[in-house]
Amino acid sequence: MSHVQSLIPLILSILDGVDSVEVKALRRQVLLCAKLDPDDKDSKKSFKRAVKYMNLKKNTELVSHGLVEHLVSTNRKLGNDKHDPIKREWNADGETNHEETRVAKKQKCSKENGEECVPKVTSSQSDEAVSGGNPCKGNKNGTTSTRLFVGYLPLEVDETILCEFLKPEGFDDDEVVTHLRWIKDANGVCRSAFVEMIDSKSAARAVQKLKKTKLMGRSIIVMSAPPKEGDIWDPKHRIVERKRDMKHAERPRPTEISSNRKQKQRPNRQISLSSSTNARRIAPECSGDAAIALEIFRELESTLKHAGRRKSDMIAYKELSPKWTPKRQHGHIPGVPVGVYLHGRGEAAILGLHRQIVRGIDSLDGESCYAICVSGGYVDDDDHRPDGSLVYTGVGGQKGRHQVTDQKSQGGNDALLRSIDTHLPIRVLRGGQIKGGGAEYFYDGLYTCISYTYEASLDG
Repeated sequence: MSHVQSLIPLILSILDGVDSVEVKALRRQVLLCAKLDPDDKDSKKSFKRAVKYMNLKKNTELVSHGLVEHLVSTNRKLGNDKHDPIKREWNADGETNHEETRVAKKQKCSKENGEECVPKVTSSQSDEAVSGGNPCKGNKNGTTSTRLFVGYLPLEVDETILCEFLKPEGFDDDEVVTHLRWIKDANGVCRSAFVEMIDSKSAARAVQKLKKTKLMGRSIIVMSAPPKEGDIWDPKHRIVERKRDMKHAERPRPTEISSNRKQKQRPNRQISLSSSTNARRIAPECSGDAAIALEIFRELESTLKHAGRRKSDMIAYKELSPKWTPKRQHGHIPGVPVGVYLHGRGEAAILGLHRQIVRGIDSLDGESCYAICVSGGYVDDDDHRPDGSLVYTGVGGQKGRHQVTDQKSQGGNDALLRSIDTHLPIRVLRGGQIKGGGAEYFYDGLYTCISYTYEASLDG
C-alpha cells in the first residue's frame, strides 16, 4: 500500500493541465518517476490500485479506449448526468451506443460549452447574417487575410486596450476590430487572442505596427491566421459598439479561472538517457530570454495545431526566429542548461541549440559544425560508448532509411571535418521516438570532434 500512496501525487502532477492521458503511457511515466520497474508485475498492480483509488475519490475516471481522464481539469463530476453534457445528450436522444455517435455528441457538446473550433472566416456582415450561420465572404488565403493571431499579451490588457492598440496610425474608424476571441492556455489563462480586422489593409498595417511597437513594455507576437472556408464567427465575439459593455469579449482574469483549483508546483521531470540503461537525470528548465522564447513558441505552435495547420513547428519557428532565436555561436546557449527537456526539434531551433528542424547537422557553408542531433537515423551510429564518446555517421546517401550511395565531404559533413582542425565545441541534441508518434529530445552538452574514418556502412 505504501507504493500506492506514493504513486497518487505523481499521477496528479502528470495529469495537471491535461484532460486525458493514455493509461499505458501514464503508467510507464509514473513508475519511472517513482524509480520502479515499469515492466514489473507488482509495480503495474500498484499503479492499477492507485488509479482505482483515485476513481473512487473522483479525481480521475478510466474512460473508453484506455484513457485516464482528469476530472479536476475538466470540471466533470463522476456519476452525475446533469454535470456531464455527453451523458445529458445520451439520455435525451435514447440509443447512442455506437462509437461514431459518441464522437459526434462529444464534438457537439464541446461547442455548446464554448470550446468551439477556431473561427476561420471574416465577418463584415450584419449580426443577423452571422447569427443565421452564413459564412462570411473574403479572407480565403494568406494574401488577403483579415484575421490575426496575437500572443504573449500582458495580463493587464483587456478588450478595449487591445482594440485601441491594434488600430493603425491615422485610422479614424472606431470599429477597426470587428471580432475578438480570447484563447486559454493549458493553465486556463488567456495569453493570446484571435482578432478580426475590418479589412485586409487594416490587418496588414496592424501587423507592421505590432512588430515595431511594444505593448505595456512587452514585445508581443502577431501573425496572420488564414481561415478555412465554411467556418463562421460566433455572434458573441462580435464587437458592435466601443462604448457597449461586451461581457463576452472581456478577458477572463486568472483569479476567476483558477479560483476553484489549487495551483500546484510540478516536480522536475525525469528523463531516461538510454532505453537500455537505468541512468536518469533530473531535467532542468530554461531561464531568462530562453524561457520566454520557449513559452511563446509552445503557445503559438499549440494554436497553429488547434487551427489545423500542418508543420506547425516550422511555421512557428519561421515567424518567431527573427526576434527570439539568438545569434549563431559555438558552445552553450545562454539560459539553456545541459539536460533541458524538449518536445520537438522546433523547440531546439527556437532556442538556438539546433536550428535545423529536419537535418541532423546544424552548420553553415565554410564554417565549423554548430550542433548535431543523434536520433538513431543511421545504423552505424554508436552513441552510448562506455568512455562517454560517440560515433556519429555523417549525412546523405540514404533512401527510405537505408544507405544506398556514398556520402560526400560537403555541407554538414564538411563542417564536421572542419571541427577537427578548429577544435570548436559541438552541441549534441539526443532524441528518441515515443509511442503514438512524435519524438522527445534533450540537450546532452558539448562534444569535440577528434577524428573521422571513411568506411563501408553496415547497410552495405
